Amino acid sequence: MFRTILFLAGLGVLLSAVGCGTSATQTPREAALAKLSPEDRILAESQGYCAVTSEPLGEMGPPLKLILNDKPIWICCSGCEKKAKSNPAKTVAHAEELTAKVAAKSTPKGAL
Repeated sequence: MFRTILFLAGLGVLLSAVGCGTSATQTPREAALAKLSPEDRILAESQGYCAVTSEPLGEMGPPLKLILNDKPIWICCSGCEKKAKSNPAKTVAHAEELTAKVAAKSTPKGAL
């Protein structure tokens, strides 16, 4: 990261630029999701929320992908893995509910 101080009419203005390749307007959640492969990012964004806690994916860093009952399921963190695996059918069902809710929110009214 570099910083430049620019003096305009006697006023100091601090300019910052982040050199890590992420947009300065990107939220922490968007930055976490950007660390996934393009294919995984689409899947994680379509589920939207952790299959265990229902917290937004990406809020705690890049989400984790599990394969349960032959389906990709997203959780917010490694702390959710044990609970997700303890009842795979319930976790998959909840992930499918979350995916349906996200799809319903993103579909414009009257589009179907």
